[in-house]
Amino acid sequence: MPLCKIGSRTGFTEGRLGALHVTDLQSWSKNPDGSWNKVRGSLHEIFPVAPRGTFGDPPGDSGDIMMDRNGSFVGLYVGGFLESGTGYFMEAKDLFEDIRAITGATDVKVP
Repeated sequence: MPLCKIGSRTGFTEGRLGALHVTDLQSWSKNPDGSWNKVRGSLHEIFPVAPRGTFGDPPGDSGDIMMDRNGSFVGLYVGGFLESGTGYFMEAKDLFEDIRAITGATDVKVP
């Protein structure tokens, strides 16, 4: 699947969704009662398509939106590796689930 982002530092970058689905991204959050809650998520890998840049960006592009070739929001760019040019993003549905869980919102959407 073709994907792209317009990076804060790097401008337009084009890539393809990789077969690798990185799982078990973990963090912990403290509940109001003092107990701890383990939060798990997943990321998708993106491979660059030449000649339109690399996803292994220098600092500054994290948090940029990922779009499909129609310009539809598909997720949030997290970061990448300069050496390989690959990048990682969180899919929109996972991002929205996190927002609901953290904020207590009942509905999250992009206009």
